[in-house]
Amino acid sequence: MSNLKFAEIVSPDTKLFAKSEFGPVHTGWPGLSFSHHKIATDFAAIYQQDRDFVIYVGTGDPEKTEALEHRRALLSIATIEPSSPIRTREMVAVETWERVVQKWGERWEWSLPIITSYDVTGFPQARSPMPLTYRSLGNLPSLGRCVPVQESEYQALYALDLDPPLHLRGRIQTAMDHNAALRVELTRLVNLIKADVAKAGTPRVGVNPPRYNDGEIYVVLMERWREQHGMCDLCERPIPLKPKNKLLQMSRDRTASQNKTYDWENTRLTHLACNLGKSDATIEQWHDYLSLVREEPTPVNIGAKQ
Repeated sequence: MSNLKFAEIVSPDTKLFAKSEFGPVHTGWPGLSFSHHKIATDFAAIYQQDRDFVIYVGTGDPEKTEALEHRRALLSIATIEPSSPIRTREMVAVETWERVVQKWGERWEWSLPIITSYDVTGFPQARSPMPLTYRSLGNLPSLGRCVPVQESEYQALYALDLDPPLHLRGRIQTAMDHNAALRVELTRLVNLIKADVAKAGTPRVGVNPPRYNDGEIYVVLMERWREQHGMCDLCERPIPLKPKNKLLQMSRDRTASQNKTYDWENTRLTHLACNLGKSDATIEQWHDYLSLVREEPTPVNIGAKQ
């Protein structure tokens, strides 16, 4: 597919906005993110869908914008959905959000979904086509906000070549559904573990035994989900998050059944059917069983003489 000019997708009443970003728009972060809910809602109120565009401009900080070709460059041109801001953690993968929070803190908690994005071909330096707007991005009141582009710079920007579009609406919905469903499932397991503990009369849960901590168990389960790559630890097949078949739903399992604690070493995620099927059998016995059921059946010749 050949590149197109920015001028081909604008309208006579288009308004352009610029925002400093770490890199181009990508599927792993399909939202225009802000540090405060009010900043997001204020921008949503002035942005008109199907008319306006947001231009991503790379920062000059090598710690933030790691790729040299992205620094101080025109990166992407995006259209957004100015609905109510969505929590960014619901929009991106769980591990992505936690990695960003660990490094930067919760600085981009609210996002507006990106509908479509075009990378600017060649990532040209921003100073050339939009010097006035680029300079304003460094002003303290502009930090973290979308800044109106000077109208005198529109024509120079319209001459930019754009790469083929990246459509993100479906990606956002899939990511939000996945994250929400995963959190529902893990929370359900936390409640079941609490019931297990109460029934067993065992106060210790997790790695810090003095008292019961829901958040600690949730973290253990989330780490297990990542460690297992969403696979059942017993049959090594994917665990669906919204199964129609109850036997396929996520289940908590203790590696050593006689050990009643749910700590990192003694906790794994399985299908409910696998958990029930293994019961108190040894792992060797379970693998023998799996080998048997996975064997190709021997054909039976119904017409053969007895």
